[in-house]
Amino acid sequence: MRPSGGVWMSLTLMLLAWAAAAVAAEPVKVIRDARITGGLIAQIGSEDLSLQELGQRFHVRLLLGDVEAVARAQAAIDEAGLTGRFTAEVWTGGRLPFAERILNALVVASQGLVADQEARRVLAPRGLLITPKAVTAMPVPQTIDEWTHYLYDASGNAVSKDREVAPPRSLRWWAEPHHLRSHNYSASFTGLVSAGGRVYHFVDEGTYLFDRGGTTERWALVARDAFNGALLWKRPLEGYGQPYFEDVSGQAVPDYVWRSPLSLNRRLVAQGDKVYVALSYRRGPLSVLDGATGQTLHELDLGGTVDEIVAAGDLAVCRVRTEIPMPDPRLTLEQRAKIEQQLRQQGLSHHEARAELNARLLESLMRQGLERVVAVDAAAGKVLWRYDAPLVATQSLAMADGKVVFHNYQALVALDARTGQPAWRHDAPVVAGRRFGVRNLLGNLLIADGKVLWTSGATGGAVCLKLADGAELWKNPRIGETGGFAFPTGRRAIGGIVYGDALGAWSAFYLADGSNAAVPNIGDMLRRGHHIRCFAGKATERFL
Repeated sequence: MRPSGGVWMSLTLMLLAWAAAAVAAEPVKVIRDARITGGLIAQIGSEDLSLQELGQRFHVRLLLGDVEAVARAQAAIDEAGLTGRFTAEVWTGGRLPFAERILNALVVASQGLVADQEARRVLAPRGLLITPKAVTAMPVPQTIDEWTHYLYDASGNAVSKDREVAPPRSLRWWAEPHHLRSHNYSASFTGLVSAGGRVYHFVDEGTYLFDRGGTTERWALVARDAFNGALLWKRPLEGYGQPYFEDVSGQAVPDYVWRSPLSLNRRLVAQGDKVYVALSYRRGPLSVLDGATGQTLHELDLGGTVDEIVAAGDLAVCRVRTEIPMPDPRLTLEQRAKIEQQLRQQGLSHHEARAELNARLLESLMRQGLERVVAVDAAAGKVLWRYDAPLVATQSLAMADGKVVFHNYQALVALDARTGQPAWRHDAPVVAGRRFGVRNLLGNLLIADGKVLWTSGATGGAVCLKLADGAELWKNPRIGETGGFAFPTGRRAIGGIVYGDALGAWSAFYLADGSNAAVPNIGDMLRRGHHIRCFAGKATERFL
């Protein structure tokens, strides 16, 4: 028996529906295979809603040819419970209604609906142009760079090679929280790094109204798309908060003034599709996470608290502390004031008394428990080597060209990055404890152009060494660490010249021999009363 015309029509419609579903399902698979786990997608010329299978982390914009198509699509969106995640608007050709490099994927229902140049304009690097005939991934321009560590990379030289960074002209995207706690207490936001088209950071999602934090603090590690700000994933942080942070510069918890330890920024590093992080503030493992999903790949117990991390690819090197002391109530602002008064009665000036308190704080840091430098293979999830430091000065751990370098309060020490065997040692002991820096910072260390630069007033000024063998190139007792209003500022080596954050003597000098260099003329940009403070400056090879 031959099927009737109605049956043929039904079969035809079913086949068309199956074909449409197969075509629609293909973009979902392509996007998943590309490990795009959230973001902004535009779909041109189709009312199909199959992209909902990608999940909650995506927003899909349907661009349709007329008002009737938009009305049908919006009704289907509402009925499917996708309102907000899916939107529809009329687009009749020409310029797409998006900023440059904003889309993670552009799905085009038929060839020729959008010009290739226009599609490439709106797609972010690594974004996908999906047409019925091909899938094209957008290249990553050589002119943009990643910022994988708090100080750019493992070298400690906070200078990006990015050629596109310039004075801002507009706001690209913004994300919650809309308000943050003042950094006069413990800043709500810290440790921003980027890699693979994603940004990662720590943030306190608790209310900012209670500036002293405590039970209101809810710290998390957050991952977002770097080009459109879409939330990709979150992981909670354990034991992070003002009542638990390490005491810095003698300001104990009851004072709550500038409560963020500098090492907080150094607990998060991104390398390719991996994230290395200390999810627990005190004793806890080094976690290796999948940067796309936030899932744990490895957890490595390194025998203490992971307080700082530097990495190059799958090699991660950590500062591991036996313990982080809880804040000492004897070092409250009130107690320091009493001790300062006693010192004043002994004949010391105000500045001398404050310097003496800093020297005593330095002595307490030098009496802390054993610290180790530990290297791990993040791909295999195993420890490669351990080295008893026995101390590691805050923010001094750096790595470049196969060497790991740090200051242990007695000397600059270099280790072979692959084996952990000592490579060289250069004595640089504390000789002027009263010149101890702010925020528990002994000095600044960076590696650039095959040289190690260490600047510290407490250890006698600046010294520059060859990275390969530790040979001394020059020293200058007049160059110490730079410091702002209770926060350290930084130094950056660009094109063989080291620049500081402030103007004045030795604010710029040549890395090769330590001689003075010309200071950029910035006119009256820094007027009287202005000072660099609170956060160390960053730079690119073009801009300070």
